[in-house]
Amino acid sequence: MPSDSKTISGSSDLTPLDPANLSRWTKIFEAFLGTRNCEKGLLDPPELDEDAYYALLDDEGDDTDESLEFEAKFKKRLKRWKKKNSKVYGYLVKASELNESAMEVVLDENNSELTAADLLRALEGHSIRGRSLEWYKPSWLPSAL
Repeated sequence: MPSDSKTISGSSDLTPLDPANLSRWTKIFEAFLGTRNCEKGLLDPPELDEDAYYALLDDEGDDTDESLEFEAKFKKRLKRWKKKNSKVYGYLVKASELNESAMEVVLDENNSELTAADLLRALEGHSIRGRSLEWYKPSWLPSAL
């Protein structure tokens, strides 16, 4: 990380949201998530392949060992995704804390049930719609940010 960059305390490589360079910041954020092994939290939640599941049921539509195993694997994938999604969501909130406009998006009650990917899209959409995420820069931050 260059010496003129500022990171958020407690998150050694997490850079604050930068609406002036949102695409650049998003790439840096995705790389940060990779270092935390939670980049898959930005993906949409896994969905059960119903066709495959129903194909594993017996002729009467009752569970089989295979369908139960299939369902158990899906639940395990969903649980892992939820954990990663939660971490990514927290990092997005942390990255937004210095930006008053971004925090409005984060704290909007209509956004309280969003996945991390949807929150990121909401932040990007908020910036793109012309309601600029004007970044509050405290005087102690380098002007290069």
